[in-house]
Amino acid sequence: MVNYIGISCGTERSTYRTMVHLNRYYVRAVEKAGAIPVLIPNVSPELSKEYLNLVDGLILSGGDDVASWRFHMGPSANVSVFDAARDEMEEALFCEAYRRQMPILGICRGMQYMNILLGGDLYQDIPTQMKGAYNHVSKETLEDGFHTITLDKDGWLGRWLNKETILVNSEHHQALKTVAKELKPVAYSDDGIIEGVEGIDGPIYGVQFHPEAMVEKHPVMMKIFEGFIELTKEYKLNK
Repeated sequence: MVNYIGISCGTERSTYRTMVHLNRYYVRAVEKAGAIPVLIPNVSPELSKEYLNLVDGLILSGGDDVASWRFHMGPSANVSVFDAARDEMEEALFCEAYRRQMPILGICRGMQYMNILLGGDLYQDIPTQMKGAYNHVSKETLEDGFHTITLDKDGWLGRWLNKETILVNSEHHQALKTVAKELKPVAYSDDGIIEGVEGIDGPIYGVQFHPEAMVEKHPVMMKIFEGFIELTKEYKLNK
């Protein structure tokens, strides 16, 4: 049985071009886990149902900040780039996938946006809004670890990875603040930033780090994608 996994894409702009953008790490991780990646560009939100008809699971990928007005705030001094088309498309994708009870994996921005769409909000800039937090933006390759996190042994990350602590990479200046009532934190960094969540009543999973970039050097990260693919197989059989 072949499974298809939808992966949301961002936008890359230059003086002469506006391009659909997705780091190849996502594609390789999904393929290595045994599924076929389906890239979803920033098209009209009305097409979200058509895309979800083609896939068995949804990954909301990382990228630029979500527009702050979507969680009822003005942009902080350290926020300058939004992608309205992406926000709209991913909102439509998430809401429809959530209604269908399709497995959803949010990575970095993806986890943050799921929290926003379910009623939560964010710290817009960790260095200026979270006293005592350490640096969460690595200037080195994402293929290597940058700091450790602690996993709830009963949460999905603790169960799937079979670990209590793990080394992760880091490339984010925002973080979950108020957690939506539909989500439960399952992993934290030592400075208190939420690094993983799961749905209370649905197959929703989120990580603040980028496991897709670590799978070659840190094979334990493949368990995240393998576990997610297994859930999509169940969904495919029952839909």
